[in-house]
Amino acid sequence: TNLMGIESSELQADPVNENHVSLNALLHNRAPYAQGFPNLELTLNDGQDQPLARRVFRPMEYLSPLDKESAGLLPNQEITIRLPLNITGLKPMGYRLMLFYPSR
Repeated sequence: TNLMGIESSELQADPVNENHVSLNALLHNRAPYAQGFPNLELTLNDGQDQPLARRVFRPMEYLSPLDKESAGLLPNQEITIRLPLNITGLKPMGYRLMLFYPSR
């Protein structure tokens, strides 16, 4: 649904460990009703924008223990996501982040 969107995202290098990055993203529910949390698909790309690696994160993997997956994202609310990632062996120059709901 286009009422659930990614307001912003960034892939942040770890200043201490070059094999680690953090994906930071802000999800926003623009709907006047609560919506279920989507899956997030992260694709890391090389300098030619070709995929190096792709991973899907389910809500249980990115929600904090305080967030209740069953409650969904409340109307007109935002949630900040921070995912630490190990990128050993990869040299990503860019990324794509998409959200989707698995077909039931």
